[in-house]
Amino acid sequence: MYKFIESDLDPQNLDKKPFKFSHKLRNHPALSLENLSKVLVNLPKGQVMYSKGLDDLNANFDRAHIDQKNGLTIEETIENIRTSDSYIMVRSPEVDPSFKELYQDLIHDVEIVMNEKGVGNKAIEPMLFLFIASPNAFTPFHIDRYSTFLFQIRGSKQVAVFDQFDDGVVPAETRESFADYGPLRPGWSESIDNRAHKFQFSPGEALHIPFIAGHYIKNGPEDVSISMSIIFRTKQSKVWLDAMSVNNRLRTKAKMSVVPVGKLDKKDKLKALLFPAINVLSILKNALRNK
Repeated sequence: MYKFIESDLDPQNLDKKPFKFSHKLRNHPALSLENLSKVLVNLPKGQVMYSKGLDDLNANFDRAHIDQKNGLTIEETIENIRTSDSYIMVRSPEVDPSFKELYQDLIHDVEIVMNEKGVGNKAIEPMLFLFIASPNAFTPFHIDRYSTFLFQIRGSKQVAVFDQFDDGVVPAETRESFADYGPLRPGWSESIDNRAHKFQFSPGEALHIPFIAGHYIKNGPEDVSISMSIIFRTKQSKVWLDAMSVNNRLRTKAKMSVVPVGKLDKKDKLKALLFPAINVLSILKNALRNK
């Protein structure tokens, strides 16, 4: 039985397509702005990233806290979040005691969905993220190396999610370089917007964003937005991730033409099996080069 996820979802759609469902986290004490104000100032600085409110879908989401500082302390940012035009992202709030039980219960729910889908019964590398944003702030277009369940706690937003293996949205070369922590990153263009699945998102609602699927978010104008995600990998998405890394190295190092991951399931599995050996060779080559 689920702890926080309502039963209005079809596990067979996990990492197949985006979908909305309901959750019971809206009034959880750990997610109140009062508790978050206490937690955020006590977490290690590297886990709390904040910036000006983002309004460019092509901005580098990973560097926003470096490139677009808001000139405030984290305490000032939280205190004035409604009017300061700011964006706060928190990695792994589960290290705080107030999130410990919540984190374990969400893993429990994720693993029920995974088991019913048949992609394992143990979530791989699960982690929480918190997002607190002023009205009208954007989350720029990006892709993630994980599967995501996103829970809206306060405020509203529109979430646009694209098909995960649509080369017209993110070319395979870019997608697989990013998956392998290479130099290529997806870029945004208004010309792809008509390919998106768009969801209006309110408190008490949750959204599944499939592994590596492009997405962006626009927060509503009426209130501060508070949302939380749990990211994780399954046996299936780990196969995709490893196969993408192999593809990227065959393409860039061996100059080979490769079939993009997500097209042929058997080839993806074979490539994933090769990843440990190819990864060791890459590490050895880098070590010898740096001697």
